[in-house]
Amino acid sequence: MKEERLGYFAPDISLGARRVSEQTISKEYSRKLVGRLKGTFDASQLTFVGGAFDGKVGKSHHFMPHLPPFPLDYDVSLEEVAAFNVVLPKVTEALVSTKGKGSSEGNYVREIGGNDHNNLITIAVDLASKGAYESGTVIRVVFGATDRMPVRALSYLLPALSLMDGMEQDGIKPPQLQIIFANHISSTLNKMNHAHAAEESRRFTGVAQEYIQEFFPKLSGSTIFLEDTPLEKNSLLRDRLLHVTRSLKEMVPFETREALINKGNNGARRINAFYGAAHILVHDIDIPVFVPIVSEQASTVRPRSIISIGGYQEQFFYGLRHEVKPHLGRDYNEVKTLQYFTRHRVPPYYMARDGDIALDVMLSRQRDRNSVIGKAAQYDLDYLAQISSRRGDLETFFDKQRKGI
Repeated sequence: MKEERLGYFAPDISLGARRVSEQTISKEYSRKLVGRLKGTFDASQLTFVGGAFDGKVGKSHHFMPHLPPFPLDYDVSLEEVAAFNVVLPKVTEALVSTKGKGSSEGNYVREIGGNDHNNLITIAVDLASKGAYESGTVIRVVFGATDRMPVRALSYLLPALSLMDGMEQDGIKPPQLQIIFANHISSTLNKMNHAHAAEESRRFTGVAQEYIQEFFPKLSGSTIFLEDTPLEKNSLLRDRLLHVTRSLKEMVPFETREALINKGNNGARRINAFYGAAHILVHDIDIPVFVPIVSEQASTVRPRSIISIGGYQEQFFYGLRHEVKPHLGRDYNEVKTLQYFTRHRVPPYYMARDGDIALDVMLSRQRDRNSVIGKAAQYDLDYLAQISSRRGDLETFFDKQRKGI
């Protein structure tokens, strides 16, 4: 292992080297380190969704059996071992708490996928030993096409940003956050105007970039915005979508297929099968079907581990993904996946039917302050206000956006 691979751990390297003598550093998992990891997992409040432990709160006996072999070579320096021993508990705590270091607000992430929870400790070890870039670890938040983006869509980014911020505060370079707009897939399947959906996502991207710069400035360089490629004949995205859809129809139980009929904006069986298949292409495989939505951003990290963060509606599709994946090819099962579920009850890229605030209305000063806001939407807006208030003033931010400052 080269020293520059842990360059952003420099403070921890020096700290570890000072505090731990050569006699007490072991080039394997020490009893003390294992104890710290177990303590972190036993403090977890994450409830499993799916898998053998569905409905149970995750604890050390669920996660620790999946601890991989000690990742560092035998001939690495003691300083590198010390750095790893310092960083691994911090990364693990960030992935378990998910709400950021020192955050006093209630955690918006309450649940974790139970079908791939075993990857959490492996991803933590990868991040601690290799770093975010070399390990190919990314975080993904995915938006469907919408004809009107709500303001509360900003709150959809906060669980990922809070997790990353906690790592940043510990001197750990966080994974790249990839915010993906599935505009071509979603607008085609839901029979929406793609140009209008793209306009909404670009407006949101502009505001989101400014929001991150204002409230999470250290994370601006670690956040990118992507869009899916067109569903043209013989395109890679279309071919993959057709392949997964065929497997879904052939391999998934009848009850699951029937439940899929109720998803999406229409009842067409063929369309909703495509909709389910699309989730696998976004969350489970590394294929070059996403392109930058803006030019001024970092290069896209090709994922070997994908940490997905989605709302309540994603729980069904998470289960569907893990029913289909075993029947697909090897490349659909090579990427390590991890899934968190937030408290977003209504997809935050759709206007809540019982009342919501549109982003374009907020930016144009046309908002009626007496308008009705639904309970779920208000909950998301309160979460946005709470997290933002610890870092700045949200009203002032929107005033600047209206004035184009």
